[in-house]
Amino acid sequence: MKENGVTINNCEPSEATVDVDVIGNVDLEMKVRPEDAKRLGAPPIFNPPKVQVFGPQHVLETAARRAKAQNQPLVAYANLGSFAQQLTEPGKHSLSAVPVSLSVAIDDSNVHIAPDRVSMDVEVTDTAEREITLPYLRVLAAYPRDAGAKADQYKVVFDPTITNVKVSGPEQQIALLQDPNYVLNPAPAAIFEVNFSDVDNPAPAPIMYQLPPGVRVSDQDAQRKIAYSLKPRTTEPQ
Repeated sequence: MKENGVTINNCEPSEATVDVDVIGNVDLEMKVRPEDAKRLGAPPIFNPPKVQVFGPQHVLETAARRAKAQNQPLVAYANLGSFAQQLTEPGKHSLSAVPVSLSVAIDDSNVHIAPDRVSMDVEVTDTAEREITLPYLRVLAAYPRDAGAKADQYKVVFDPTITNVKVSGPEQQIALLQDPNYVLNPAPAAIFEVNFSDVDNPAPAPIMYQLPPGVRVSDQDAQRKIAYSLKPRTTEPQ
């Protein structure tokens, strides 16, 4: 006891049982909670990127075991509850004095986080969505890898466009779809795969949509199919 700096001046009863635990510390990476990460367009930048947690060694070890049992790492989370307004505004934000908590709660007054507040730079994505109807989409035919000689023997005949496709997605991406001066790469398209197993009567093919990130078609349009036919290629007389 004396070697650890503990001195007892008076004790009643004359004997006492004292449990002494080593004070441990662990470095933890700063993270954002999964529900907050969904709003961010890029990983946030923390200052500092790590914090230290001090406390009785057995308490820290128990917390680590609980985290493992819950199939999650023991990390330090940025508590963004008081920054709800900033997280609704698309763009870059610098947040200061963000409270720090742990991924596994530790109910022990002897456990301390240093520092207990951090700064962070975040980029909030535009979560506003809009729905529009595309008047038409170009149709493209894709050939399977095993098409072999049949791809040279038959010509695929189909309508070059499909019309009235309902799509929804982030406001920015929808605006690009409607901008005639902006060239999307790859260009939006409706793609189907040609099936050569029945060249006389091929079944309509499901559509695979090629659209900007985050843009999706309606459930009804997702069920649409492309009707096509296969015509033998004729050799032109020489």
